[in-house]
Parts: sequence; structure tokens; C-alpha cells
Amino acid sequence: MEYNKDQQERIQTLISTLNKKYNKIEIDKNTLAEKGKNLKNELNSHSKKLGWKEKLFGGSLGGNKELAELVKHTENEMQKVESSLKKLSKELKEKPDIIKKEFTNALKEIDSDFKKLTDDRTLHYDLYKASKKYEDLLKKAHQGVIDALLFLSWEKLINHPEASEKLNGFKSETLRYQKVVDKLRNNSSTQPKPAVTLVDLIKFDSQEIAMSSFKKLLSQTSKYKKYTDSFLSQSKKDIQEYRKKAYEEIIGQSLD
Repeated sequence: MEYNKDQQERIQTLISTLNKKYNKIEIDKNTLAEKGKNLKNELNSHSKKLGWKEKLFGGSLGGNKELAELVKHTENEMQKVESSLKKLSKELKEKPDIIKKEFTNALKEIDSDFKKLTDDRTLHYDLYKASKKYEDLLKKAHQGVIDALLFLSWEKLINHPEASEKLNGFKSETLRYQKVVDKLRNNSSTQPKPAVTLVDLIKFDSQEIAMSSFKKLLSQTSKYKKYTDSFLSQSKKDIQEYRKKAYEEIIGQSLD
């Protein structure tokens, strides 16, 4: 983990710019908070002077109409200040995540090892999501076959036009899932084993073979999901540690 002067200066400038931006937001927030405090005091002072006519009719049927309008105007100004304060508070709350995000993106551009870590995590995350989705599809398809067999024999079910259409759709989803698996295998040195072509496991020659096919597919999918889940947990720690050390080396501060 070594960075040349130009690389360090580029990232230092980035972080400095972000810190200046959030420092200004903090100043703006404090200024607004003070304005809100003054408006509240004004509102309390004006409200004490309101009579029942101003409170009920806004001064339109007697009473001090100018005072009633002043109170209403002060209330509106307070609402604007409160809305702006919420917005600024939200931006300040997001500061740590934004700095991490921007630093992460910048670090990927200058550090190939770090980029590989993040790319590998993305590939495994994509497979994890796809595995969960395909697992749900498998369970529904399996249950659908079981339910259909309550009313139809295996021969009638497998030759039914609607069943044939659903089988083709199931194969298409399996091929789509296979592409996600293959993308990980082709682009990452860390990958699940053994290599399996999932569509080859789809066999509906008989009811017994079909049930076994569903079982094998579910088992393989569960392995992928378990593997990627474990990988994601470890890679999250590795990326955090790598980023923390890089931030301390480049910025000279701790990344909170």
C-alpha cells in the first residue's frame, strides 16, 4: 500500500473540499438555529399581546389586524427555518457515509488491490441476491408440482400445455441464474466449488427424477447462498480495514 505524491494530493484535496462543504453546512445550521431561537422569542412576545378577537378572527372583525398578521408571518418564518434545519441536519448526519463513499471511489482509481477487493465483493453480492431469488423460485416451482399432482397423474401433468410453458420459463430463469454464477467464476479468483451447470440438473423424465432434480438444484443453490454470505461477511471486514489504513496513510487522520 504505497501512493505517490500526486495520488495522495488528489485525495487530500477531495477530502479537504468535502470537509469545507460540511463545515459551511454546520455554520449555516448554527446561524439558522439562532434565527429560529430569536423568532420563537418574538412569537412568544407577540402572542402574549393577542386578544380573543385576533385569535378567533385574525383581527378582521375588530382588534389589531396588523399584530395578528405579524404573528402569522412569524409562524411561517419559523416553519421555514425548522424545515431548513431538518434538511441541514440530515446532510450533516450523512457526512461520514459520504466521505467514506467518495474516498472509496477515489481509492479504487489509484489502488488496484483495493479495487479488486471491492469488485470481488460486488460479484459475490450479485450472486447472493440471485441465489435468494432463485431459491424462492425453486421452492414455488417444487410446491406447484406437488399441488398439481393432487389432481393429475405425472404423465398428464408433464404433457399439459401450461406445464410445458412453465417448464420453459423455469429453464429460462435457471439459465439467467447460471449467467450470474458464470460471471463470478470468470472474473474472480475466489469462487464456489465444484463448478456445476444448473440447467443440466433439470430432469423431468419421471416424477421420482423430477423430485430428485428439485432437491439437487435447491442443494446447489443453498451452497452458493451460504458461500457468498460467508464471503460477504469477511470481505466487508477486509475492505473496512484496508480503507481505514489507506485513509490514515493518505489523510493522516482516523476514518470514523
